[in-house]
Formats: sequence, C-alpha cells, structure tokens
Amino acid sequence: MTRNGSLAYYSASIAIGCLFMTLATLLGLGLMENSLVFASLFIFYFDALLLGWGPALLFSVLLRKMMKLLRLRERWHWAISGGALAFLLMWSAIKLAGPVEQLGQQGAFLDRFFYTSLWFVFLNGPSFAAHLGQGLWGAAPAGAATAFFLCQIHKRFEAQTESDQSR
Repeated sequence: MTRNGSLAYYSASIAIGCLFMTLATLLGLGLMENSLVFASLFIFYFDALLLGWGPALLFSVLLRKMMKLLRLRERWHWAISGGALAFLLMWSAIKLAGPVEQLGQQGAFLDRFFYTSLWFVFLNGPSFAAHLGQGLWGAAPAGAATAFFLCQIHKRFEAQTESDQSR
C-alpha cells in the first residue's frame, strides 16, 4: 500500500466509477425493470471496466488535484465538483471522439497508432455511452456518487499520513 493511499484511491475510482456509470446507463435505458437485471448489470459492468478505466482514472486524477488546489474537504464539495467534472469530461470526450478517430485513420503509422490509442483509452467508453443515449446526462450523478466515495478514501489516507508525520 502506498503512503498517501494512491493505489487504493485510483483503484477504487475505476471500480466505483465504472459501477456508478453502469447503473446510470442501465437506469436511463430502463433495463433495471427487466427480469434479467443481474445479467445485464454484469455484462454492462464488464464492458464499462474495459472501456471506462481511462476516463475514470483521468477523472480521479483531476478531481484529487482540483480538491487539493481549492482546499475543499467536505463530502458535499467533492460530490458537487465530481458531478460537474464528470459532465465536463464526458462532454469533452464526446466532442473529441469523432475528430480523433478520423485522425487515427490518416497519416504515418506512429500518428495512426497514437491517435487510435488515445481514442481507445480515453474516448471510446464515453462515446459508447453517448451512443446508448445516456452518456452525457448519466455522467453527472455517477461522477457525484463516485466523488463522494473518493472523498472518504482520500480523507482516510490523509488522516493516516498526518498521524505518521506527527510521530
């Protein structure tokens, strides 16, 4: 385990963020009333982990840096900021997905490799969620819920780090 809880924080960001985005997508699509809710949850969550780890990691890095910079510590600060940040990141990813995908089909091999990798890691998941119709509006509540839990993890390891430094 790392001293300031980075491994726990970023791993939880991927697991929890993808879970909440999956739940938001399934609720928006109306699949939670289906009798196969657990099967659809499992399939969508697996896909969300494959496609959403990059955006979830980017979200958690930016959220942690933003909260430290603004010196905001309360859970509701994190939740509101997380919802806004998730909405902004999803909107940006949706707008960038098309042009970056087109750039990945042109140019030299290394240029195509770079743009295709960039598209797959950071833009494929949000554009897939947007094609389902719930990506943009489901991102705000999923981001708020994820940020709420990330605040708990951050506070726990921050308190532990401070107590270690006082010894």
